[in-house]
Amino acid sequence: TYGEVTMRAEADGPRLRTGMQFLGAIVGDHVKTAIGTRIMTGAVLHTGCMFAQTAAVAGTVGPFTWATDRGMQPFRFDKFMEIARTVMARRHIEPTDAYASLLAELHTEAVGA
Repeated sequence: TYGEVTMRAEADGPRLRTGMQFLGAIVGDHVKTAIGTRIMTGAVLHTGCMFAQTAAVAGTVGPFTWATDRGMQPFRFDKFMEIARTVMARRHIEPTDAYASLLAELHTEAVGA
């Protein structure tokens, strides 16, 4: 409608005014999507999430969340890091201990132990 784009930073949070007429999606580091995924204006995909639903991403997908047509579940950190290391290695990058620790802290904050 070419009006102001609103978004939710958190899945259960309030809609926020962005002050912007044009805003795509906000996609965090290490996000994965299925082939053909549709992502709507103002959608937020947090760090480490994986989205593979047949519906479009229209809101917020929390950090380290697997979102499929069966529902949402937390992404195990050991599996997440295994995939992250593989993806980074293809780019000739090795995650530092500090980077892995930061991701572990984010995972614990988002998902718990």
